[in-house]
Amino acid sequence: MTYFTYYFTLGFKSIEQTIAPNLRRSGWGPSNPAIRGLGLLSVHVAGAAERPGVYLLPLGSIVQDALDVAGGPTSSADLDRVNLAADLEDGQRVYVPKMTASRSSTGEVVLPSKIDPEQMININTANASELELLPGIRPCLAKEIMDHRSANGLFNTADDLLAVSGIGPAKVELIRDLITFH
Repeated sequence: MTYFTYYFTLGFKSIEQTIAPNLRRSGWGPSNPAIRGLGLLSVHVAGAAERPGVYLLPLGSIVQDALDVAGGPTSSADLDRVNLAADLEDGQRVYVPKMTASRSSTGEVVLPSKIDPEQMININTANASELELLPGIRPCLAKEIMDHRSANGLFNTADDLLAVSGIGPAKVELIRDLITFH
């Protein structure tokens, strides 16, 4: 039985749970071009997942599939900030944030003054799905951020985001403590 037969027989099982150690030693890990040529995506699941790591998934998989193979979310995962139905791309990092906000009795979101740096989103490397985790950043604005980054280079400060069409001072203040640049 080949690795691929194992993979599809076992379904959405982590390569860590199957035969990954032997495959990696022989060069058949997620970065091998032969694996990518067979319709598999290499996806990095990070953050509040039970077993963060790199997983191989079939083309057409969604974020929920990646989270499932990573053992599901931890009890502290904030799934309201993750689009579980988003399509995955090869090489994508899926970040599952921890709950960082609480709701007051009026339903208003109260953000803490300091966020753990591990939970912050790197504005210079984040893909659209990760940018959309930030409050007030919708798909079209995430695209604007990525387009501006591609055309003008990396952001150095939160105020650099003011140059992005659709971002004003209020939005910068809303996300200032949730983003990083390095």
